[in-house]
Amino acid sequence: MTVALFDRRKVLRDALKLAFRPNKNIKVICETGNLYNTLDYVKKTTPDTVLLDPALFGNQLLHFIQAMMKFNPNMKFVLLPASDDEQYYPADSPERNVTVLSANDGMERVIRVVNKN
Repeated sequence: MTVALFDRRKVLRDALKLAFRPNKNIKVICETGNLYNTLDYVKKTTPDTVLLDPALFGNQLLHFIQAMMKFNPNMKFVLLPASDDEQYYPADSPERNVTVLSANDGMERVIRVVNKN
C-alpha cells in the first residue's frame, strides 16, 4: 500500500514515517507541507491512501479531495486534525473513502486505519 503525507506539521510527517517503517506493506511515496504541491504529487504517484491535515486545505478541502480522486477513484483519505475543536467535512464516510481521526488518536490507530484501507 502506498501513502502520501500532506501535512503542514513536519514533526508529524516524520513521526508517521517512523511509525510506518516496521510495516513492510506501507510505503510513503510522497510528502509535503505545501498545499500547492499536493495535486502534482498525487498525479505523479497515485497513492492508495492520503493522510492529510485538513487545515492545510482550509475551505477547499472537498475540492482537493474530489480533484485527487480523479487520478485514482479508489483513493482513501485519512484526515488528521490538529485539534478536536475543529470540524471538518466530509465526516467519516465509507462511500467517500474518508476517515476522520481524532486529535487524541495515537499512532497505533493511524496505522490500523491505514492498514484497513
